[in-house]
Amino acid sequence: MLNANLIPRRLVLLPAALFICACVGDKADLGFSVWSAHEAYAAGLHHAGLDTTALGHAWMDAASHSLAAPMPITVPLHEAVLLDPS
Repeated sequence: MLNANLIPRRLVLLPAALFICACVGDKADLGFSVWSAHEAYAAGLHHAGLDTTALGHAWMDAASHSLAAPMPITVPLHEAVLLDPS
């Protein structure tokens, strides 16, 4: 027969153990992300080992330059789109 005090402990310890195991790694994935698209792409390059390649270096350098000196725009931004009729 199970002890009545043992059941509530299991109900608390099991979710706590699962939560701790889920938090192992660089960032805990709790269903939401605080990374921008740029940060997520850069992290993906790093985790795949592509940040050490020539193309990875070129992307990182271009990203750093574009973040340091962004192109000025006037608000609201209007873009012209040309469609090929063929």
